Amino acid sequence: MSDDVNGDGYPDAVITSERAEGVVPGQPKLRSLIVLYGSGRGLDPERRSVVRPGDQTLWPFGSDWRVRRPESADLDGDGYADIPIRIGPPGGSDPALHIVWGGPDGPVTGALSPTVPVPRPGRGSSEWPAVGDFDGDGRRDVAVGDDGSRNDEPGYRTTGATQAITVYYGRAPRAPVVIRVPGLPGRPGLRGKLTAADVDGDGRDDLVFRAGRRIELLAGGLSDRREIGPFACPGDDHYTATLIRAGDYDRDGRAEVLVDCWADHRPAPDPHRWWVWDADAPLTGFDVSRFGS
Repeated sequence: MSDDVNGDGYPDAVITSERAEGVVPGQPKLRSLIVLYGSGRGLDPERRSVVRPGDQTLWPFGSDWRVRRPESADLDGDGYADIPIRIGPPGGSDPALHIVWGGPDGPVTGALSPTVPVPRPGRGSSEWPAVGDFDGDGRRDVAVGDDGSRNDEPGYRTTGATQAITVYYGRAPRAPVVIRVPGLPGRPGLRGKLTAADVDGDGRDDLVFRAGRRIELLAGGLSDRREIGPFACPGDDHYTATLIRAGDYDRDGRAEVLVDCWADHRPAPDPHRWWVWDADAPLTGFDVSRFGS
């Protein structure tokens, strides 16, 4: 299981949180890696592990500067999900990639891998593919987002191209399907990374994504589009509800969606607020302000 860090059969949620200690005026705050463990009752915020990278901080992959969504996968075949992270000085420019190894007690905090040489990532987050079985035929399909932005000339960024999700099906010769995701007047459309998960338990993966200031769901074979939530962020001018990840944390056959508040402007404080959205249960939430310390 790709998100099972401690190997107990339940997927875990890997997130980050700011740390109170080690803050330098004028520099970004340090961030810790947090693993929230799944169970028969879902995610329990009180059951967690914390990885603090000393006087360094977590850096993003691609354009997601706040590093809210680390990925995990079993990279060494031992049955425990591992977590690639980029670590570097908060004011530096050359973070290094390391692996946090999973284990029966969660992340092995004292055994980071040596530096892993990789190309510098630079792709926009909405262009990263989401893989899932969207039509329920047993074959893996790929969904790729296009947020409509273009950078055709050095130093010049244009907008106005079609904002859409293109789905490439694993069953040949089925043609790709383009799903338009237009923004509202004065608001952008598709933003952030696509997430594939079966939120309604129908055996087909659904797509969850951010469209402007909304979190939206494509379900029913990607034919049923609707908004989920609402997620109340403090200070509407500064924060936007942002999809982080999804997983069946209680193993009831339906994935839950993990959402937090994203500060549209970097100087805005971290609201420390997260929600767990379940298609068949009331919206729940928790505060992570004390998790990273």
